[in-house]
Amino acid sequence: MGERRWVTPARTNTDIVRTGGVHGQLTTQSLWIEGTDTVRMAITGGSGAYRGATGELTCDDIQTSHETYRVSPDR
Repeated sequence: MGERRWVTPARTNTDIVRTGGVHGQLTTQSLWIEGTDTVRMAITGGSGAYRGATGELTCDDIQTSHETYRVSPDR
């Protein structure tokens, strides 16, 4: 997984590329507010089997050993 973050005092703009194995990658973008433990990210596209994907990726328990991701595609 690749990740880029731009930091301001209380907000972080996060771009994530999530690898889906040999099938391709999903790309997402969100604004995370420091102190929250859940962030909803827009799925902004992808490659391979995920080309043109839209929907939402939810990340819970951010920055803990229990961090999890849920993908909710529109299609």
